[in-house]
Amino acid sequence: MKKEYLELQQVSTHNLKGFNLQIPLNSLVVITGPSGSGKSSLAIDTIAEEGKSRLLKVLNYDKEFYVTTSYQAMFSSSIPPVFALAQGVRNWFPYKTVGEFLGLVKVLEVLFLLEGEVFCASCGAFNRVHSISQVISWYETLKEGTKFYFLVPLLEITPKAIEYLVSQGFVKYLIDDREIDLSEEQLPQSFNEVFLILDRMVKEGNGRDRLVENIRISFSLSNGRFFLKTTEGLQAQFSLRPVCFRCGSILPVGWFYCKTCGGRGYKQKVACETCNGLKLREEVLKSRIGDFSIEEILRLDLKTFKDFLSRFSKIKGLETFIKFLLYKLEQAEFLGIAYLSPSTPVFKLSVGEKKLIEVLQVLTADLTHCLFILDEPTLGLEVEQRFKVLEFLKNLVKKGNSLLVVEHDPFFIYQADFIIELGVGGGEKGGYLVKADFNPLYFEKNRTLTSDYFSGEKRIVKKEKTREAEMLDLSLSLGRVKILSNRINLIYGRPGSGKTKVFNQLFEFLVNQDKQVVFSDLSVFRKKEDWVIQYLNLWDLLREVLVQLPSARVKGLSKKHFSFTSKEGVCVGCKGKGKKIYKEETAIEVLCEECLGKRLSLEVLNLEYKGFKIFEVLDFTIEEAFQVFSNLPKVKEKLMHLIDIGLGYLKLSQEVQTLSGGEKSRLSLIKNLTEKKQVEYVFLEFPFEGLHLEDINRLYQWIEKMVAKPVTFIILETNPLAVFLADFLTEVQNQKIIFQGFFEDWLKAQPETLKEKFAFYQRFVAKF
Repeated sequence: MKKEYLELQQVSTHNLKGFNLQIPLNSLVVITGPSGSGKSSLAIDTIAEEGKSRLLKVLNYDKEFYVTTSYQAMFSSSIPPVFALAQGVRNWFPYKTVGEFLGLVKVLEVLFLLEGEVFCASCGAFNRVHSISQVISWYETLKEGTKFYFLVPLLEITPKAIEYLVSQGFVKYLIDDREIDLSEEQLPQSFNEVFLILDRMVKEGNGRDRLVENIRISFSLSNGRFFLKTTEGLQAQFSLRPVCFRCGSILPVGWFYCKTCGGRGYKQKVACETCNGLKLREEVLKSRIGDFSIEEILRLDLKTFKDFLSRFSKIKGLETFIKFLLYKLEQAEFLGIAYLSPSTPVFKLSVGEKKLIEVLQVLTADLTHCLFILDEPTLGLEVEQRFKVLEFLKNLVKKGNSLLVVEHDPFFIYQADFIIELGVGGGEKGGYLVKADFNPLYFEKNRTLTSDYFSGEKRIVKKEKTREAEMLDLSLSLGRVKILSNRINLIYGRPGSGKTKVFNQLFEFLVNQDKQVVFSDLSVFRKKEDWVIQYLNLWDLLREVLVQLPSARVKGLSKKHFSFTSKEGVCVGCKGKGKKIYKEETAIEVLCEECLGKRLSLEVLNLEYKGFKIFEVLDFTIEEAFQVFSNLPKVKEKLMHLIDIGLGYLKLSQEVQTLSGGEKSRLSLIKNLTEKKQVEYVFLEFPFEGLHLEDINRLYQWIEKMVAKPVTFIILETNPLAVFLADFLTEVQNQKIIFQGFFEDWLKAQPETLKEKFAFYQRFVAKF
């Protein structure tokens, strides 16, 4: 069978250098390369955008529609339907639950309407509300000639009420299981249960019409409540209106949300006092489906929920939907997150748990002949889950799909059908197609940066250290935690293990002890229009110098004229946006023709410093800026750290929102680090995620340089390489610290199957 390809020509999106590329379909294809080499530009910003563009054109075929895109490439082949999962984890609504995200709450709502028993707040009875078709279905199951009673419960069980019914001709009753004709007998002086015998019926020719007529009468007598009971003892209870069968109270039938919290469940991450975070009214939570109350169902783990849901797999009309959800829950079990419950809110999930749920949601869509594009699906996952996700992806390929995965995990690269490597560096030095070939040809032919690590030509060199070092012994709520001073300490564990809690508690403890602590915090990247030069506060340092230029003083320029936000400084054409937006059929963004995207006024942009106009300065890379501003100590320090940590290729005017997660993490680290006069502890959260082996190598060497100052590093990480690069390891499991010590001792204690998995990663690290 001839291999099909996705064919692209002149791919020039962002920093991509106009290459041609053939990507095999029905294969697992991995795109790799150092940070800034253009991986996401190719996968997400080009291929995924083309798929989106074609879909929008089809959906809007009946009207004039223009799709504006920022990618630059020609597609000379057809393209399968595309589903893309971009880098990182989406900013879901924090109070959304696992059950809502996976569609489990929706199926519960449907099951509740079809099979649920509604709790009556007045008498505590459970009631089902039926349709006439359900009554007819029960009737049709009876054998021909079956005799049965049509019994009606009374709205009011008093002698006076019964006397009135008798006067209206309703004389036959079932009182405490004894049939009585009140036209011939007296009403007993005491009784517990009374039913009006509306009719004695037989399943025969015209029985169905007679049944419907009796149902009609039951509405006026008891709000549509009745019993059907055969002479052999088979019986069924029906309520055609939302009223309690026992006491006649009106029932709140429906999936009603809690009045206190309005169905949010949580306020500022604290559970609602009324619904306990379950979002539903008390009467709904006490209602039940099968053997479980709704509250109990919402608190089941996903494995038990799957067993519960399988009981209803034969319900007419729901077979396909339930089968799909059961498959999704099976895969949740396979991926190791079946311990979560449908009521778990998003804000309580770890990074790895969120990533696994995203992967689960996208890749269990039961689609074939599609192209799935994933950007770093291993984010936050430990080694065993990485292997499971890989197996998961391979099964999708077997079903006839195509997988295009941006990934740095060596095992993913090693197992890929086809490998695309971009490079040779980042930014302007990147964007080149270094190599694209099938496995194993990729590893056999010409050497590349990535293949050199696989061949052993390059390795991450770890400095050998003695075990003798000062040990801090700290008491936290999760237990005692030891920290090896002036070393690299790793907090390790599966997603949801509680490792993030240990990491955060350590940070808070040291801060409260007035220690000099630096934390790499990605939450500070909130201003979408910030540039690298602004985020690092480099522009504030530079304008102190630029405002003193003779040419600036002659023009009477002040600091406000060098601001990206003040009316004195911004470009009048775009109001400091760098682009103009025209809104017609769709929004079209156009680069501002006055400032060419540099956002400042022309009188500032045309100033010169050391022979360079400010316009040119803003286009400098970090490395270029270091050469020009090396005479400014504070500027030089920040730029030197950025170069050492592997970010020298970034442009000063690059928008921080365009950076990868790994780039943001390192940028945040340097920003926080250089704003402190003295540093004792550095906390890094997933510092190796999104990084190529070469980037990890550079980051690790920079960390070792800082450790020698000395500085103590505390790292939260699940990347298997972190185990071999750390000096001291703390493992957390089920919210408890289960191991503390040196990684060699930890590795010896692991099962053989896990040792084998880690052995693959150990080959990339060498000691000296």
